[in-house]
Amino acid sequence: MTTGALLDALIEIAGISKSEFATDTFITPSSLSLILSGKRLPGLKDKEVFCKRSASVLTEHIYKANCFPKFKQIFPVIYDFNSQHELETFLQLALEYFIDLDQALANDQDLDYPDHGKLFLGDMRILNYFCVTLSDYFQRQPETDLVVFSSLPIFSHDYPPFLRRMRFTGNNGDSHVKLHQAIFPLENDSGQLVSRPVDTIFKIQDFCDLNFWQAEASLKKNYVLLKDHVLIFFDQLLDQSWSMTVLEHKNHVNHLYEEIKTRLTRQMSFNRQQFQQQREQGKNCFKELLEQKISQVFNFVPIAYMVNDKELAKIEDSAEERRIILAFFEKILSEDTRIYFSDLCFRTIADEGKLAVPLHGLVELPPSDRIPYLNRIVNYYEGNSSHDKFKLIYINAPRMCLICSPELSLIYTVDYNFKNEKVHFFHKKNLCDSFLRQIENEAVEIAAFSMELWDDFLQNRL
Repeated sequence: MTTGALLDALIEIAGISKSEFATDTFITPSSLSLILSGKRLPGLKDKEVFCKRSASVLTEHIYKANCFPKFKQIFPVIYDFNSQHELETFLQLALEYFIDLDQALANDQDLDYPDHGKLFLGDMRILNYFCVTLSDYFQRQPETDLVVFSSLPIFSHDYPPFLRRMRFTGNNGDSHVKLHQAIFPLENDSGQLVSRPVDTIFKIQDFCDLNFWQAEASLKKNYVLLKDHVLIFFDQLLDQSWSMTVLEHKNHVNHLYEEIKTRLTRQMSFNRQQFQQQREQGKNCFKELLEQKISQVFNFVPIAYMVNDKELAKIEDSAEERRIILAFFEKILSEDTRIYFSDLCFRTIADEGKLAVPLHGLVELPPSDRIPYLNRIVNYYEGNSSHDKFKLIYINAPRMCLICSPELSLIYTVDYNFKNEKVHFFHKKNLCDSFLRQIENEAVEIAAFSMELWDDFLQNRL
């Protein structure tokens, strides 16, 4: 993006005419026209005054509570502004950033090999520059993948607190940003888990293709690396204030990229294609789950727990693989596992006949088979001595399934078209307690499943 393109977009967002903007910023319409067309840039002496006046005028017309979505086309990474002053300082820095970039290009500076880095101090200045920089690189080459590596402790209270304010433009998982996030062994992870780790995953995953990796402790450096572009370090000073260092020299960036790759020791996220590749190599995550003692399962997507071999054969040819899947479902149903499921799961099965088999596909039931399938669950409930096993949750939640054991947590996510699937494994991390507290706070109701509830559900369907 150029200075002219940014300013033109901001004037449009502000809903004012270019002549009004020129008048309010004390420049002539012809000067503004030259800036917008890229034929002229504010001089070095005038840059700060121009950016400050422009930001002030634009903010007057744009700012209101929750106004950040207005900028989603030009700043896909942004934050929610708490005050008019915050928006004004953000816009001022953004204008200065792109003017500096355009001036460097106009002067034939080699932007790939600068002989210096940049250091930023102050939470808000760091947050502003970080959002503008990520947005800039995100939009430079939308047709090619932007590969990002991060060691920021996103699940820990050690994460820079001001970065939690960031908001991302949703892409429903269809994004050219490929984020590889490092997770460290428990003995090297000093910070406590944040209260809503599952929300953190969905917030990031909606913006990019998110992949977790087990990493060596030597990578705990609070970095973000954009392959072939920039390396950003965050650090705390002696007074606990934060600093951010930005390095753009390609030799340094590429060297550190190669170092990082060698220290990512274990892939922890898989889509369906990657899962199939793992199967071909003799690895199967369902076999690993069969060895775990599963304590809780939270279902916000209709998982095909009661599917039979004939139904499963419609999407899976391998008899051995079907045996493993059915054994896994039976394990959850028969052992001392507490099963939570949302009312939406029942409604999706009854209305659409869709049953998800994670990383394998979708079993679709014809209308005549949907209530009989649900009756299998009810019959299982009636035959189970512990009627407290099943809990019904009335809550609005993303389509996901969380499986918890003392040694492992697994999050399965799928979009609303049941196409983009992803499974994330978290070894030695039990996400159950934090997630259970969250749904207890947010759910309209959590009820033990009963025949009365089932009869009411059927009555509403007849």
